[in-house]
Amino acid sequence: MKDQSFEKITISEITKNADLDRTTFYRNYDSKLDILNYGINLIKTKYVNRLKYANKLNMKYLSREFFSICLEEIEFLKLINLHNLTPFLLLQFNQLLPDIHLEVKEKFNFRIEDTHMVYALYYNTGGFLNILMKWIEDGCDASIDELVASFLEICRFNISD
Repeated sequence: MKDQSFEKITISEITKNADLDRTTFYRNYDSKLDILNYGINLIKTKYVNRLKYANKLNMKYLSREFFSICLEEIEFLKLINLHNLTPFLLLQFNQLLPDIHLEVKEKFNFRIEDTHMVYALYYNTGGFLNILMKWIEDGCDASIDELVASFLEICRFNISD
């Protein structure tokens, strides 16, 4: 993806660059999209593990961990953004968050009614990812602390009358 668009990359190129034969590729993946999803899944797994092992969760911790992981994976995320593949990132996190919430909801210091929780999770995912994409577009100049502060300020803005 550094050299050409995702759409133009062929399975033959992938197998050649990875020094695999096509049979090995298709034994493990159905398509090149599966490889993209595998990379996204690595990010999700890091995030889940950090949330599971935290003592107490709040929006500051959630956002700091999310943006810290994104910084660790910034080269991959820049390529996703460059090739307009962020909808796959959003879809992966939207599918994951309800399950994560069920596992860690006792660690939160706030409560949202269950009927609203899925919407709240989708809302926060969209916020995280849009801040991430804006950060990438701006050359990743802002610090993690600045990104967290922005997210928290947005959260406060959304609950004010």
